[in-house]
Amino acid sequence: RMARGGPTGNRGAVAPARPSLRGQLLVRLLPVVIGLFALSGALSFFGARYYANLVHDRWLQDSAEALALRITTHQGQPTLDLPDAAREILQWDATDTTWYEIFGERRGHIAGQLGLPRHGGIGHPGVALRYDGNVGPNPVRVASVTLIPTGSDEAVQVLVAETLRKRQALATELMLSVLLPEVILLIAAVFVVAWTLRRMLLPIGRVAEALEAQT
Repeated sequence: RMARGGPTGNRGAVAPARPSLRGQLLVRLLPVVIGLFALSGALSFFGARYYANLVHDRWLQDSAEALALRITTHQGQPTLDLPDAAREILQWDATDTTWYEIFGERRGHIAGQLGLPRHGGIGHPGVALRYDGNVGPNPVRVASVTLIPTGSDEAVQVLVAETLRKRQALATELMLSVLLPEVILLIAAVFVVAWTLRRMLLPIGRVAEALEAQT
């Protein structure tokens, strides 16, 4: 007892500083705030990819349907009636590479790039498909339309494939347009939380100082 409480004890030792209430609250609140912003950023990323794919998928689908309108029947055989100028317009792009293929159920390859990726069989007339694939080493997005041309009983599949550079660039632009304001808001939220805690805990600090001043 004398060793602990007597004059020779550790009465003069300084107790370790306890973390302040404000610091404890900041440690608990800031991870929640940062986690919510991280979740928002992840949702923005997937949303940007979704809408970028949606925009370009519609263009691919329109191209496949426009190409399907140029399929005619000659001597009972489906054929593609596409002027060279229209062919160049369809395939010209400064960023991406575009391919097309016309494929008959019995006749096989009719026109365009041979061997574009297919999704299962030739498909049902009137059914449009969009899916991912590869043309050589290039990942592509493919739109497919199946029809039976007038004057023929053979199902014909129209495929239009495009590389992914433009849609990836659009997704990046959309994501940055959302994430940059979110980063600014996150920094502002951290300062607001810290300032709010300081203001809310100020009366408690005054009471604590008054209690410490008492004998």
